[in-house]
Amino acid sequence: MMPLRFLTLGQVAVQRGEQLRPWPPQPSRSLFLYLLGHPEGASVLRILAELWALEDTPVHRNRLRVVVYRLRRRFGREAVERWSGGYRLSGKLIQATDLWAFYQAIERGERTQGEERIVAYEEARTLYRGVFAPGEEGEWVEELRNNIQEACARANLGLAQTALQLGKLRLASEALEAALGLDPYLSEEYQQELLALLARTEGKYAALEHYRRYAEFLRRELNDEPLPETQAIARKIAHGELPPCPILQQEPHSYHCPLSPDGSCAWLRRFQSSGA
Repeated sequence: MMPLRFLTLGQVAVQRGEQLRPWPPQPSRSLFLYLLGHPEGASVLRILAELWALEDTPVHRNRLRVVVYRLRRRFGREAVERWSGGYRLSGKLIQATDLWAFYQAIERGERTQGEERIVAYEEARTLYRGVFAPGEEGEWVEELRNNIQEACARANLGLAQTALQLGKLRLASEALEAALGLDPYLSEEYQQELLALLARTEGKYAALEHYRRYAEFLRRELNDEPLPETQAIARKIAHGELPPCPILQQEPHSYHCPLSPDGSCAWLRRFQSSGA
Protein backbone atom coordinates (compact mmCIF):
# COMPACT_ATOMS: atom_id res chain seq x y z
CA MET A 1 0.00 0.00 0.00
CA MET A 2 1.29 3.46 -0.91
CA PRO A 3 2.26 5.59 2.12
CA LEU A 4 0.12 8.53 3.15
CA ARG A 5 1.25 12.11 2.70
CA PHE A 6 -0.41 15.07 4.41
CA LEU A 7 -0.61 18.47 2.69
CA THR A 8 -1.09 21.45 4.99
CA LEU A 9 0.41 24.40 3.07
CA GLY A 10 -2.04 26.10 0.73
CA GLN A 11 -4.55 23.30 1.18
CA VAL A 12 -5.38 20.54 3.65
CA ALA A 13 -5.52 17.17 1.97
CA VAL A 14 -4.46 13.54 2.31
CA GLN A 15 -2.53 12.00 -0.56
CA ARG A 16 -1.92 8.33 -1.31
CA GLY A 17 -0.01 7.82 -4.52
CA GLU A 18 -1.71 9.85 -7.24
CA GLN A 19 -4.98 10.08 -5.30
CA LEU A 20 -5.48 13.41 -3.50
CA ARG A 21 -8.44 13.83 -1.17
CA PRO A 22 -9.24 17.23 0.34
CA TRP A 23 -9.78 17.15 4.09
CA PRO A 24 -12.68 19.48 4.86
CA PRO A 25 -12.85 21.37 8.18
CA GLN A 26 -13.91 19.11 11.04
CA PRO A 27 -12.80 18.54 14.65
CA SER A 28 -10.44 15.68 13.79
CA ARG A 29 -8.69 17.80 11.14
CA SER A 30 -8.36 20.71 13.55
CA LEU A 31 -6.83 18.48 16.21
CA PHE A 32 -4.38 16.97 13.70
CA LEU A 33 -3.22 20.42 12.58
CA TYR A 34 -3.01 21.73 16.14
CA LEU A 35 -0.86 18.80 17.27
CA LEU A 36 1.29 19.18 14.15
CA GLY A 37 2.00 22.73 15.32
CA HIS A 38 2.93 21.37 18.76
CA PRO A 39 5.19 18.43 17.89
CA GLU A 40 6.34 17.84 21.47
CA GLY A 41 2.73 17.43 22.57
CA ALA A 42 0.10 19.49 24.37
CA SER A 43 -1.86 18.95 27.56
CA VAL A 44 -5.58 18.24 27.52
CA LEU A 45 -6.19 21.57 29.28
CA ARG A 46 -4.25 23.46 26.62
CA ILE A 47 -5.87 21.66 23.70
CA LEU A 48 -9.38 22.34 24.98
CA ALA A 49 -8.66 26.01 25.71
CA GLU A 50 -6.65 26.96 22.62
CA LEU A 51 -8.36 24.83 20.01
CA TRP A 52 -12.01 25.04 21.02
CA ALA A 53 -12.12 27.66 23.82
CA LEU A 54 -13.53 25.04 26.20
CA GLU A 55 -13.07 24.58 29.92
CA ASP A 56 -11.58 21.42 31.34
CA THR A 57 -14.70 19.44 32.28
CA PRO A 58 -15.52 15.71 32.05
CA VAL A 59 -17.88 16.39 29.12
CA HIS A 60 -15.25 18.30 27.18
CA ARG A 61 -12.55 15.72 27.96
CA ASN A 62 -14.85 13.07 26.57
CA ARG A 63 -15.37 15.16 23.43
CA LEU A 64 -11.61 15.28 22.96
CA ARG A 65 -11.31 11.51 23.46
CA VAL A 66 -13.91 11.00 20.72
CA VAL A 67 -11.95 13.19 18.30
CA VAL A 68 -8.73 11.32 19.14
CA TYR A 69 -10.55 8.03 18.51
CA ARG A 70 -11.65 9.23 15.06
CA LEU A 71 -8.10 10.19 14.13
CA ARG A 72 -6.81 6.80 15.27
CA ARG A 73 -9.56 4.96 13.43
CA ARG A 74 -8.66 6.75 10.21
CA PHE A 75 -4.85 6.73 10.40
CA GLY A 76 -4.03 3.91 12.80
CA ARG A 77 -4.00 3.35 16.54
CA GLU A 78 -0.49 4.79 16.90
CA ALA A 79 -1.34 8.00 15.00
CA VAL A 80 -2.00 9.93 18.22
CA GLU A 81 0.05 9.11 21.29
CA ARG A 82 -0.68 9.73 24.94
CA TRP A 83 1.84 12.17 26.32
CA SER A 84 2.29 13.47 29.88
CA GLY A 85 -1.31 14.40 30.53
CA GLY A 86 -2.09 15.18 26.91
CA TYR A 87 -1.55 14.05 23.34
CA ARG A 88 0.92 14.32 20.49
CA LEU A 89 1.11 13.09 16.90
CA SER A 90 3.29 10.10 16.18
CA GLY A 91 6.65 10.74 14.59
CA LYS A 92 5.52 8.76 11.56
CA LEU A 93 2.60 11.11 10.90
CA ILE A 94 4.66 14.25 11.46
CA GLN A 95 7.30 13.10 9.01
CA ALA A 96 4.61 12.42 6.40
CA THR A 97 3.61 16.11 6.25
CA ASP A 98 4.71 18.78 3.81
CA LEU A 99 5.39 21.05 6.81
CA TRP A 100 8.02 18.63 8.09
CA ALA A 101 9.60 18.47 4.63
CA PHE A 102 9.53 22.28 4.43
CA TYR A 103 11.48 22.75 7.67
CA GLN A 104 13.87 19.94 6.83
CA ALA A 105 14.68 21.67 3.52
CA ILE A 106 15.33 24.96 5.32
CA GLU A 107 17.57 23.21 7.85
CA ARG A 108 19.57 21.62 5.02
CA GLY A 109 19.91 24.99 3.32
CA GLU A 110 21.27 26.61 6.45
CA ARG A 111 23.96 23.99 7.03
CA THR A 112 25.16 23.63 3.42
CA GLN A 113 26.73 25.91 0.83
CA GLY A 114 26.76 26.64 -2.88
CA GLU A 115 24.62 24.52 -5.17
CA GLU A 116 23.49 22.27 -2.31
CA ARG A 117 22.09 25.29 -0.48
CA ILE A 118 20.29 26.44 -3.64
CA VAL A 119 18.69 23.00 -4.11
CA ALA A 120 17.52 22.91 -0.49
CA TYR A 121 16.05 26.41 -0.48
CA GLU A 122 14.33 25.86 -3.83
CA GLU A 123 12.75 22.73 -2.38
CA ALA A 124 11.44 24.78 0.56
CA ARG A 125 10.05 27.39 -1.87
CA THR A 126 8.28 24.66 -3.85
CA LEU A 127 6.76 23.13 -0.72
CA TYR A 128 5.35 26.47 0.46
CA ARG A 129 2.18 26.55 -1.66
CA GLY A 130 0.31 28.96 0.59
CA VAL A 131 -0.74 29.61 4.16
CA PHE A 132 -0.76 26.83 6.71
CA ALA A 133 -4.10 25.14 7.42
CA PRO A 134 -6.48 27.25 5.30
CA GLY A 135 -9.95 27.19 6.78
CA GLU A 136 -8.78 26.97 10.39
CA GLU A 137 -9.28 29.91 12.74
CA GLY A 138 -7.84 30.99 16.06
CA GLU A 139 -4.79 32.61 17.60
CA TRP A 140 -2.83 29.34 17.57
CA VAL A 141 -3.08 28.97 13.79
CA GLU A 142 -2.51 32.66 13.00
CA GLU A 143 0.72 32.68 14.98
CA LEU A 144 1.91 29.51 13.29
CA ARG A 145 1.01 30.86 9.83
CA ASN A 146 3.00 34.02 10.46
CA ASN A 147 6.01 32.06 11.66
CA ILE A 148 5.95 29.69 8.67
CA GLN A 149 5.61 32.61 6.25
CA GLU A 150 8.55 34.34 7.93
CA ALA A 151 10.59 31.14 7.63
CA CYS A 152 9.82 31.01 3.91
CA ALA A 153 10.84 34.65 3.49
CA ARG A 154 14.16 33.93 5.22
CA ALA A 155 14.70 30.90 2.99
CA ASN A 156 14.16 33.09 -0.06
CA LEU A 157 16.68 35.61 1.28
CA GLY A 158 19.20 32.82 1.76
CA LEU A 159 18.51 31.58 -1.76
CA ALA A 160 18.94 35.08 -3.21
CA GLN A 161 22.20 35.58 -1.35
CA THR A 162 23.66 32.25 -2.49
CA ALA A 163 22.47 32.68 -6.08
CA LEU A 164 24.09 36.10 -6.22
CA GLN A 165 27.37 34.69 -4.92
CA LEU A 166 27.27 32.14 -7.76
CA GLY A 167 26.47 34.76 -10.38
CA LYS A 168 22.86 33.58 -10.91
CA LEU A 169 21.35 37.05 -11.05
CA ARG A 170 17.93 36.06 -12.38
CA LEU A 171 17.42 33.45 -9.66
CA ALA A 172 18.64 35.95 -7.06
CA SER A 173 16.13 38.50 -8.35
CA GLU A 174 13.24 36.01 -8.31
CA ALA A 175 14.06 34.82 -4.79
CA LEU A 176 14.48 38.32 -3.40
CA GLU A 177 11.20 39.44 -4.95
CA ALA A 178 9.50 36.39 -3.42
CA ALA A 179 10.95 37.20 0.02
CA LEU A 180 9.70 40.78 -0.16
CA GLY A 181 6.30 39.57 -1.34
CA LEU A 182 6.03 37.39 1.76
CA ASP A 183 7.31 40.10 4.10
CA PRO A 184 7.16 43.61 2.58
CA TYR A 185 8.39 45.10 5.88
CA LEU A 186 11.86 43.63 5.54
CA SER A 187 14.69 46.16 5.56
CA GLU A 188 14.38 48.67 2.71
CA GLU A 189 17.94 47.84 1.74
CA TYR A 190 16.52 44.66 0.22
CA GLN A 191 14.19 46.79 -1.90
CA GLN A 192 17.19 48.77 -3.11
CA GLU A 193 19.07 45.59 -3.97
CA LEU A 194 16.05 44.20 -5.82
CA LEU A 195 15.84 47.36 -7.94
CA ALA A 196 19.48 46.89 -8.94
CA LEU A 197 18.88 43.23 -9.79
CA LEU A 198 15.71 43.92 -11.78
CA ALA A 199 17.47 46.61 -13.78
CA ARG A 200 20.07 44.01 -14.78
CA THR A 201 17.81 41.01 -15.38
CA GLU A 202 14.48 42.47 -16.55
CA GLY A 203 15.38 45.97 -17.69
CA LYS A 204 14.77 49.44 -16.34
CA TYR A 205 11.00 49.44 -16.93
CA ALA A 206 10.51 46.33 -14.77
CA ALA A 207 12.65 47.91 -12.05
CA LEU A 208 10.74 51.18 -12.19
CA GLU A 209 7.40 49.36 -12.10
CA HIS A 210 8.51 47.56 -8.95
CA TYR A 211 9.57 50.89 -7.44
CA ARG A 212 6.17 52.38 -8.30
CA ARG A 213 4.34 49.51 -6.58
CA TYR A 214 6.58 49.73 -3.52
CA ALA A 215 6.10 53.49 -3.23
CA GLU A 216 2.33 53.03 -3.53
CA PHE A 217 2.44 50.34 -0.82
CA LEU A 218 4.23 52.72 1.56
CA ARG A 219 1.76 55.53 0.86
CA ARG A 220 -1.26 53.28 1.31
CA GLU A 221 -0.15 51.29 4.36
CA LEU A 222 2.11 53.71 6.23
CA ASN A 223 1.47 57.15 4.72
CA ASP A 224 5.19 57.24 4.00
CA GLU A 225 7.58 57.26 1.05
CA PRO A 226 10.76 55.39 0.08
CA LEU A 227 14.03 56.40 1.68
CA PRO A 228 16.08 59.06 -0.15
CA GLU A 229 18.62 56.37 -1.07
CA THR A 230 15.89 54.26 -2.69
CA GLN A 231 14.57 57.27 -4.58
CA ALA A 232 18.10 58.04 -5.83
CA ILE A 233 18.48 54.48 -7.16
CA ALA A 234 15.17 54.76 -8.99
CA ARG A 235 16.26 58.05 -10.58
CA LYS A 236 19.53 56.49 -11.75
CA ILE A 237 17.65 53.61 -13.33
CA ALA A 238 15.20 56.00 -15.00
CA HIS A 239 18.18 57.84 -16.54
CA GLY A 240 19.54 54.59 -17.94
CA GLU A 241 22.25 54.04 -15.31
CA LEU A 242 22.85 50.70 -13.60
CA PRO A 243 23.27 50.88 -9.81
CA PRO A 244 26.15 48.85 -8.34
CA CYS A 245 25.47 45.13 -8.25
CA PRO A 246 24.10 44.29 -4.78
CA ILE A 247 26.00 42.26 -2.20
CA LEU A 248 22.88 41.12 -0.31
CA GLN A 249 24.29 41.14 3.18
CA GLN A 250 22.40 38.74 5.41
CA GLU A 251 22.70 37.56 8.95
CA PRO A 252 24.83 34.42 9.37
CA HIS A 253 22.94 31.22 8.59
CA SER A 254 21.59 29.63 11.73
CA TYR A 255 18.58 27.37 11.95
CA HIS A 256 15.75 29.09 13.84
CA CYS A 257 12.67 26.94 14.13
CA PRO A 258 9.55 29.06 14.75
CA LEU A 259 7.77 26.20 16.50
CA SER A 260 9.57 26.84 19.78
CA PRO A 261 10.31 30.02 21.77
CA ASP A 262 14.07 29.46 21.91
CA GLY A 263 14.38 28.81 18.17
CA SER A 264 15.56 25.21 18.50
CA CYS A 265 13.51 22.78 16.47
CA ALA A 266 10.93 21.02 18.63
CA TRP A 267 10.68 18.20 16.09
CA LEU A 268 14.45 17.62 16.03
CA ARG A 269 14.65 17.79 19.83
CA ARG A 270 11.93 15.18 20.15
CA PHE A 271 13.41 12.75 17.66
CA GLN A 272 16.97 13.18 18.93
CA SER A 273 15.91 12.50 22.50
CA SER A 274 13.47 9.67 21.87
CA GLY A 275 14.67 8.13 18.64
CA ALA A 276 11.11 8.23 17.38
